[in-house]
Amino acid sequence: MLTTAIIARAKRRYARESLSTTVWEDIVSRAVTEYSRWNPVDATVTLTTVANQSDYTVHANCLVVREVAFDSYATLTAASPDRLLTTNSGVKRTMPSLALIDDINNAEYERQLTPSWSWLPGSKKVRIDPTPGSAGDLIYVQYYALHVATTGDYATIPAEDLDIVVDLMLYEVYGDRSFDMALEPDYQAGLEKETFGNVQANVQAARDSLLQRVQGKYGGTGGVVWP
Repeated sequence: MLTTAIIARAKRRYARESLSTTVWEDIVSRAVTEYSRWNPVDATVTLTTVANQSDYTVHANCLVVREVAFDSYATLTAASPDRLLTTNSGVKRTMPSLALIDDINNAEYERQLTPSWSWLPGSKKVRIDPTPGSAGDLIYVQYYALHVATTGDYATIPAEDLDIVVDLMLYEVYGDRSFDMALEPDYQAGLEKETFGNVQANVQAARDSLLQRVQGKYGGTGGVVWP
C-alpha cells in the first residue's frame, strides 16, 4: 500500500483539509501506528545469548513479545531443544489457602527447572530468568511489530484496508483539532446567541465512528497487543 495512494484517497474524501505533504505523511505514519494496534505484523527474530546477560533487545519496531523459546540453555542440565519458556507474570496477592500455597510451591519448583521471560516495553527488551550462564545459545522470539514503509510502500498492510487507514488518518486529525473545535460555536444568530454545548461530544462521536471499520474487521479494543 503506497503512501501516495493513501494520501490521495484521504484528499479525495476530506477535501476541506488543506495540508502540506509533510503533514499528510506525518498523519499517515500516526494512522499506521494506530492501525498496528489492531492488526500488527507477526514477526520473529533469533537472538544469541551472552554469558551472564539477562536482557536482550528484540527490535525497534516491536510492540510486545508473544513467545520465547531456547535452542538450549546452558545453566539447566535437563534442558531440551526448542524449549518454550513460560511468562514471568508473578503471583497475585490474595488470601492464602492450602491450594494456593501448593500452587506457589509448584510454580517456584518449575521456575527453578525451567527459565522464564518477561517483556520490558520501554527498552524493547526481553528478560531471561535465570540469566544465561554461557554465550552462543539461540533465543527464538515471536513478537508483534509495527507496520513500516519501505521506499514509501506499506507492503505488510493489505490493500483492502486502505479505507481503514484513511479513517484512522481523520481520527488523528480530529484528535489534533479537538481543542480548537471545542472553541467554535455550534450555532450563532446575530451577535449574542451562540452555544458550545455539543461540540466536544460531537467530536468524540465522530472519532468513535471512525474506529468502527477497524473494530468491525479486527475486533477488540486495539490495546491488546500494546505495551
